[in-house]
Amino acid sequence: DEFALCSLGVPSPYLTWAFPEHGPVYSEYLTLDGLSDRQLAHWKWNLEFFAKSIAYRRNRRIVLKSPPHTARVRTLLEVFPDAKFVHIVRDPLTLYPSTVRLWKSLCDVQTLQWQRAEYDWLEEHVLDNLVRMYEAFERDRELIPPGRLVELRYEDLVSNPREQLRNAYDGLALGDFSRVEPALGEFERENYTYRTNRYNLPSEVKHKVRERWAGYFEQYGY
Repeated sequence: DEFALCSLGVPSPYLTWAFPEHGPVYSEYLTLDGLSDRQLAHWKWNLEFFAKSIAYRRNRRIVLKSPPHTARVRTLLEVFPDAKFVHIVRDPLTLYPSTVRLWKSLCDVQTLQWQRAEYDWLEEHVLDNLVRMYEAFERDRELIPPGRLVELRYEDLVSNPREQLRNAYDGLALGDFSRVEPALGEFERENYTYRTNRYNLPSEVKHKVRERWAGYFEQYGY
């Protein structure tokens, strides 16, 4: 949905990928803090327009899966007062190199520039983004009514997706899990060979991540 917002002309940090040699753009749209009333209203209108457009085609529950939304709980609840949230955390020493790799690859693929830049800003940007996201999330998570937030560890989800999704269905009162269990079983059979990337971080990088993301390590037991 973040790409949809970009296509609708809404500013987004993801637009950094179009001209990466210029560095990050629209960083204020990560948390939406500090936007003018007009800018915020424009963002909210377009998100609601996008959701209504999808619902018009298929009138079913819509799942928005955009990492920046972690930092937008307050605004999401203003747009969708009945929203339910699934919050997934991951080992920071895997999350960091995975995110850096993703950003580099998307800069390479999405760039409109003639040649690839060095992206000297990227690693610091990834470190800073998570800090900002979780400052906003921890500030606003208390706004989520009881029974509307489920938190999962990525590692548990990968090792036992059936149990973790059942817990999510029960925790959010999403209905009878047995109705989706056959489809989940089929998905597991089709993807049983999939393996995530493995990363061997230098000790100095591990130290930097532990230092900068100390709050995340402590809050989520890593």
